[in-house]
This record gives sequence, structure tokens and C-alpha cells, in this order.
Amino acid sequence: TGVSVTAVLSWTGGDPDDYDIGTYSVYFGTNSNPLLVRNQTGLTYDPGKMNYNTKYYWKIVATDNNGTKRSGDIWHFTTRDDNPPNKPNIPQGTLNGNINVEYNYTSSAIDPDGDQVYYLWDWGDGNISGWLGPYNSGIIINMSHTWAVKGSYSIKVKAKDIFGAESPW
Repeated sequence: TGVSVTAVLSWTGGDPDDYDIGTYSVYFGTNSNPLLVRNQTGLTYDPGKMNYNTKYYWKIVATDNNGTKRSGDIWHFTTRDDNPPNKPNIPQGTLNGNINVEYNYTSSAIDPDGDQVYYLWDWGDGNISGWLGPYNSGIIINMSHTWAVKGSYSIKVKAKDIFGAESPW
């Protein structure tokens, strides 16, 4: 359990007769009797990004040039949940300032899964940064902004991990 949704399957194989080049039939899926997904000569299979908290089954059937086959056991694993990053720290920086002057602010968020994190800054004046990153979990990031109109603004930030799970503002 707890397997990454980007895991790559691997196995060992070969044929005792060096001249028999083997092929491997990869069976993979969420059914306990997985379906054939590909035939190949390599010893790894990348299923692509899998679903979170899902049980997957897989097996390998090796075939040599003479048509001799050997089937491996059916293996299974469950992918991990995707926990969103924690709510970012309240942005730290200048509380009072002047228009048309650039001010710097910092924040950070920790992703409980250790995933890299993107940040989205809302400057309170109608400007939103767009997702920035990714950054390593827990790293303090610096952002700057300039306000063009005198006023009182609420700055907020949210985080999302590289798999798309978002924190609150």
C-alpha cells in the first residue's frame, strides 16, 4: 500500500539459453484478472499516472523464441492517497507602503506527502499570480508586487501539490 501514482513496474527475467531472446507480456489493471496491455522485450513497464487510492493487479508472462511460456504470479498494490498541502503560512512582508513601489512577501507550505508544491498569490487588487513553481515542500518562497492604486489590500496565498491537490487560502 502507499505506492506512488507514478510508479514504474519492474521485474527480472531472461532465458537460460542465451540465444533465445525473450518477450514479456504485461498484464495490468484494476481487475484481479488483469488484461494484456502490451508485449515487449524490456524489463520495466510504465503504466503512466495511475489513480489515487486504487488497487492494481499485474503479472508477467515470459515467452522465448521457441514459444515456451512461463507465467509469473499475479501481484497487487494500492496507490497512495493524495493529501493536499497544508494551508500556507500567512504571507509575511511590509504592512504599509506607497503606490508604485515593489514590496516583497514570503510564505511556505508543507505537503504531508513530501510532494513538490506550486503557489498562487492573490494580491487583493484584482491581480493573481498564476501557479508558480514547483518548489520543494516547506521551502520559503519570495514574491513581490507593486500596487498602482492607494488602498487597503488583503494578500493571500494557496498551495497545490504536483498532482493537483489544493490547500485552502
